[in-house]
Amino acid sequence: MEYLSRRGACVFGADICTEMLAQAEKKQHSRGRSVIADIVQLPFPDNFADIVLCSFAAGYFPCLQSALTEMARTAKRQARVIISDLHPAGMSAGWTRSFRLGGALYEIEKFTPSVAEICEAGDRAGLQLYMESEFCFGEREHHYFRNAGKECLYQELCGKPAIWVGVWKKA
Repeated sequence: MEYLSRRGACVFGADICTEMLAQAEKKQHSRGRSVIADIVQLPFPDNFADIVLCSFAAGYFPCLQSALTEMARTAKRQARVIISDLHPAGMSAGWTRSFRLGGALYEIEKFTPSVAEICEAGDRAGLQLYMESEFCFGEREHHYFRNAGKECLYQELCGKPAIWVGVWKKA
């Protein structure tokens, strides 16, 4: 987002979580342009955005179809709709969306559509899949696992899909 903003783009953001919006407001490129909103009812007009980006949030949507339909609604003709998230293969293998705070473990409710289901939802929303990629943990991430004391987990996950990215074009 900062990259786009530095090149003259006007960046807007929406999230249902006030804490995430507070983090966004700390960044100059999004200050004053973030709104609290549910993904299935965004407060943006039809054909508003040149790029719609959903970064590591799709797994939280109870109805991915509704979310993609709403993203498509806000995208201009020929705009790109980009979704990145944890790879469904990892989620199906038991990965969690969790964090630790004060010694307590918090796991966030998640939904795990397959790659095929995600692609079909985009198609039903009137989007054309332009490109998809998956990324694996490799040597570049090794030190994160080592520093977290999870060296054995690195060995287990290395080379397995960790992140999925889909890029659609609105016809």
